[in-house]
Amino acid sequence: MESPEKKSKFQILVKYFLDNFPFEILIGEETPRGFQEERAKFYFEEISELDSALRKIEKYSVYFSEFYPDSQKISEAEAIEYHWHSYIQDFYILEERAKTIIGALKNDLPRYDIGNPEVAKRLLCHLKDQITISLKKAHDLRVRHTHKKMVRNYDLTRAIALKTIKNNTEGLKLKVSEIDKKIEQFTTKSKNDYIKMANRNELGMKEFRNFFAPRFGYLFAFLNEHDVSIFKVD
Repeated sequence: MESPEKKSKFQILVKYFLDNFPFEILIGEETPRGFQEERAKFYFEEISELDSALRKIEKYSVYFSEFYPDSQKISEAEAIEYHWHSYIQDFYILEERAKTIIGALKNDLPRYDIGNPEVAKRLLCHLKDQITISLKKAHDLRVRHTHKKMVRNYDLTRAIALKTIKNNTEGLKLKVSEIDKKIEQFTTKSKNDYIKMANRNELGMKEFRNFFAPRFGYLFAFLNEHDVSIFKVD
């Protein structure tokens, strides 16, 4: 069995739930027998959804480099644009899921028997602020995207514009072969840019996991009067 030292901080968070609450309750096969088990089930589901959002973002380097349709109906540049829009949306989903978990625990604090809930509340507010800061760049992109100020790679924009021109060359003295060459050039450049960006953000998602998991786990274990020593906060 893998030692705790070799597990990631996120894996340790999952292990905490599995060690302290019935498996059948966590996966919804049995009904929770009280407030603690009910909330454990809720947070385990939310953490699983958060993990899913993180994993999806971590795979975008693969999406940008390999995930393209074998079809003449969609160009590679159009597929890249689709991935980019999905990328922005998935960052937004990640941020909202993280905020939902923190907000829910903040609302639950009065139900736990702790002497000074204001301290725990401040810790949760700090965690939320740090998560917001860490995802600020993606959040800003989402805001600008939502307000129709399209955030996109300039080379990708040119590749798509050239595709439109190519589809309307009838009667114009334009060489389709030259247009195709330019489309391929701009598409390749934008594709490489997005792959580099996705690779950088993949590392950022690992940092996000390592920041969020032990802090949330420590506080939740503390509220439930469980051993908090497995959670190491750097």
